[in-house]
Amino acid sequence: MSATNVDEVLEIIGFGCTQFIMLCTCGCISVFIMNEIMGITVMAVAIACEFALSDIERSFLTNAGFLGMIVFGHYTGYTTDLIGRRRMILYSVGSSLITSIISVAMPKFYMYLLLRFMVGSFITGASTSNFAYIIEYTAVRIRPHIVTFTGYFLALGYIYAPCLAHFIGSMKCVLFSVGSFDIRLWRLSVLLNTAPGVLAFIAMFILPESAKYLLSVGKSEKAFNILNGLCKKNRGQDLQSFGVTSITQPNLRSDFEGQERKCFLLQVWLETIPLFKPPFRRPILLLMMVMSGNFFVGTGLGSWFMQLRQRMPDVSETVCQMLDNHWLDMKSGNFTAASCWDTPVDYIDGVLFGCIVLGVYILISIALIWLNRKIIMLSLLLVATFCGFVLNFINQKLFILCAFICFITLCTCCIPLVANIVCDVVPTHIRGTAISIIITIARCHTVVASQVVGAFLLAHCYLIFNIFVAVALACFVTIFFLPK
Repeated sequence: MSATNVDEVLEIIGFGCTQFIMLCTCGCISVFIMNEIMGITVMAVAIACEFALSDIERSFLTNAGFLGMIVFGHYTGYTTDLIGRRRMILYSVGSSLITSIISVAMPKFYMYLLLRFMVGSFITGASTSNFAYIIEYTAVRIRPHIVTFTGYFLALGYIYAPCLAHFIGSMKCVLFSVGSFDIRLWRLSVLLNTAPGVLAFIAMFILPESAKYLLSVGKSEKAFNILNGLCKKNRGQDLQSFGVTSITQPNLRSDFEGQERKCFLLQVWLETIPLFKPPFRRPILLLMMVMSGNFFVGTGLGSWFMQLRQRMPDVSETVCQMLDNHWLDMKSGNFTAASCWDTPVDYIDGVLFGCIVLGVYILISIALIWLNRKIIMLSLLLVATFCGFVLNFINQKLFILCAFICFITLCTCCIPLVANIVCDVVPTHIRGTAISIIITIARCHTVVASQVVGAFLLAHCYLIFNIFVAVALACFVTIFFLPK
């Protein structure tokens, strides 16, 4: 009897308890990643106050994790295809947990900045493997829905950090002092941000390796045993009862033996080149453009949300007029200790932002019942472009806040849908490499966007905001050319 395609086997198995645990574990990893990379922007005001940072230094702070992910992103993508999703997640989460905990005790800014860069370097392996891991245990039919559910956890990541900071209380309070070094409450908040990572790290020890990865490296018997065990748990019968005696998948790697003996740089090159040859070249380049644009707007501008929001007074002016007339110490670009701690940090808007992200993902889940991904992404980006454009004119604080949040939220919510298309386009043995290189390029655009905001927003506010609007519009147009 011929071997059965693994995607057909996943349809037979369905989605049961073990896959639900996998989803929750990957979800905790997503929350942990959001806490470590984007969550630091929630603390940025308090950190900038303590270290008296300039705008440029604040840009370095918010981008340190992204820079670490960019530097090591492609390497971890290649490595996850080589050693497996589960092993990479364990190495990545464990290393980033240790580094993040150490960073809490750093008394000097540039020491802290170096540790945040290291956190980003380590955590990029989990960000690459996490998405592939849950997708490779999901039937094609329900894959878009599971991808959207992973977005729920990304939204929880947006909610977790500001909510925690809000309940901990004032960031200026000192827990205790070591000599002249004050341990403030924001450090406790950063420490507690690691909790989801600890839970995921423990849970990953009881979960199996990706069956599709095992097939891609020739371990078909082990892959069969894992899927057979899942079938027994989900359906109460083994795979033989459904006529499945062995499994396979298309586009299997033919040269997995001796991979580790090849020159590292040569092997990374050989794994990457197929992505830029037919039939993958056109969809990969298009997906890279869309992903980069969404990162540019959603995470690049979003990384400044808390700091921009903190500087918006209750006046009837456009957002650019507010920044021009009321930005604190904008001439010098520096915080002063007095002005910092006298101005309370409002974290509720950060929680609101996360709740809106969660609400959008819930709407996407409902829309996927009737609509395909392209239509949903087109709708999201059309509304996002409109919200960004009207920021040029509206002058009511509530409407500005709503338009600003919708602008960055709707672009952010497109990211998992784009990543899902990447998983559909490329085979298993180069999937990690494909996801990593696309997201690495996208993260570069996040850093560029954040630096542009930090360096030029005050001097050229309308121009900068409309560049972001133009990028969102370009993403909207590019989606028409994506594969189904």
